[in-house]
Amino acid sequence: TKRLTRDEIAAQCFVFASRTQNLVGGFDTTASSLAFCTYLLAKNPQVQKDLQDEIDQYCNTESINYETLASMKYLDVVMKEALRIYPLASIANSRCCMKPTTLGGISIEEGVYVVADTMSLHFDREIWGDDADEFRPERWIESPERPSAAFLSFGLGPRQCVGMRLAHMEEKLVLAHVLQRYDIVATEDTEV
Repeated sequence: TKRLTRDEIAAQCFVFASRTQNLVGGFDTTASSLAFCTYLLAKNPQVQKDLQDEIDQYCNTESINYETLASMKYLDVVMKEALRIYPLASIANSRCCMKPTTLGGISIEEGVYVVADTMSLHFDREIWGDDADEFRPERWIESPERPSAAFLSFGLGPRQCVGMRLAHMEEKLVLAHVLQRYDIVATEDTEV
């Protein structure tokens, strides 16, 4: 057996770290998203009841498949609304200026990083309405047409999160199974 050199060990560690980073990043963000979503459902029992009604309508067996999850529209908007209120990567939407430019009357030099303020965007009353600070999934059904850059929880365009669809399916599957069997309730310790 050949012994690895320090450089070979370092290269193997780099490959391992790069691959596990994607798995851990995906796990951590999905878990955080589920935590925020269940918190909002506990604070909003009517939304939870409406979601459970949809789950009962579509998931009448133990086995829940992709087609079933894809057809659950209220589950989609509940998750989107939770991500609007609690965007997980609110500073991930940044770019390095490639050449001097002016944007909105502001001069930006080459090499300067520009960050989209996701929180301000997700709570902008001109985009989301006077109740932008409220958890109201129905807003996605009532007014589905918004600028594409109004919702940046997964980024936008070619640099959009590659794990978005997997994360959506994982979260839908977990929520469907949990809400089929349980109610999520606020306790005395739940901040409301």
